[in-house]
Amino acid sequence: MAILDVIKKHKGADDDKKDNKKKRVAASESEKETKTAKVSEATKSAKKKKDGVVKERGHILTETALKHPHITEKAAILAERGVYTFLVHKDANKIQVAKAVKAIYDVEPVRVNIIKLPAKRVVSRGRRGVKAAKKKALVYLKKGDKIEFV
Repeated sequence: MAILDVIKKHKGADDDKKDNKKKRVAASESEKETKTAKVSEATKSAKKKKDGVVKERGHILTETALKHPHITEKAAILAERGVYTFLVHKDANKIQVAKAVKAIYDVEPVRVNIIKLPAKRVVSRGRRGVKAAKKKALVYLKKGDKIEFV
């Protein structure tokens, strides 16, 4: 009789495992449904954040077009003549850069030139690598206007 009891217990354990598996599958399906609902709500919203850049319907907002001033020896010489250099977001255009400079520094740019610097291959300590591509903007101001980088 003891042998029959052991066999019955094993059959019961298999049934319990099947029930647990069904419960887990049902729970995972309900989790998937809630996740897809959250994702669809997020994509419907107008503003999205990606890499720290706020976009509204595919366009960069003016506050995020400028990354930071590009301060080098050459940029300092140009700044004496009223030309300031900024690193800008890769998708920013001249109009967005001009609006961002006006909003942040309260000066009206006369003109804006944009320069794309390509990625460069480098070798350091015997290992190959790549310097990231950049996009610079040269902002020309009227005589008398200045931007202070402190």
